[in-house]
Amino acid sequence: MIIMTFNPPEEGLKPGENVVWARKRGTRFWVIFFSMMLGIGGAVGTINAFVFVGLALALPLLILMATGFFFIFRAFMRGRGTKYYLTNERLIEARKGQIVKEISLERFRGKSLSQFFEKKVIGTVNDRPVYVFKICDPESGDTLMELKDLDTDSVEALERIGQIVECRHCSFKNPANSLKCSNCGAPL
Repeated sequence: MIIMTFNPPEEGLKPGENVVWARKRGTRFWVIFFSMMLGIGGAVGTINAFVFVGLALALPLLILMATGFFFIFRAFMRGRGTKYYLTNERLIEARKGQIVKEISLERFRGKSLSQFFEKKVIGTVNDRPVYVFKICDPESGDTLMELKDLDTDSVEALERIGQIVECRHCSFKNPANSLKCSNCGAPL
């Protein structure tokens, strides 16, 4: 497996490729939930163990609590370093500047939107819907990528995948998320 560095616009983009949409991955609910539970429950449990049983039980609990915080911190940092990019040619998941997963948009061109997208409202923030967006393989139906905590603008950008726009100058069919014609270079 070749690991590509991806840090647009400096490196990682193919010739003629441009970023249409980019977003950092949010902190997952479970990371926040377990850090709060471990912080409160672990502290109360360790103090009670020390007071009522002694150091023999408090020390192993303290070690378990530190191990739990290590795993939570690792999950938090991994999520913070993950970014999603939609270019006019591919959908990319990058972690700390390295491409983890990329999906060519060519496989979606001209296909029905409902064939490969599944979106669901999971709540609201400031009276605006928040979505979970699954991208499925048009042929197999397998989930290729799942994006969480997306706003309406992000969903609209992703929904343009597969749509085609014809160039006014040369009649070449381009992806709807392209800024210029792939054939003649004219703005779309």
